[in-house]
Amino acid sequence: RFEKQFEEVFPGFFNSLINHCNQLTQNDLRLCACLRLNQSTKEIALILGVSHRTIESQKYRLKKKLGLNREESLTSFIFSI
Repeated sequence: RFEKQFEEVFPGFFNSLINHCNQLTQNDLRLCACLRLNQSTKEIALILGVSHRTIESQKYRLKKKLGLNREESLTSFIFSI
């Protein structure tokens, strides 16, 4: 249900992400959606019921999957899609 409503607001977002990197998991896509909604790491951790450090680790791994270097911002990349 969330994905359907999200796609209505941001059409083609998930498809663009998958086209950029087809190795993304459902958790990766969920994290990208939260970032696109401009939620902080702390807010995402509270929503998903995990620790702040877990979200930081997920963001780090996601940057690697997307091929972003150290200087590139994950949030900026997500907003550019």
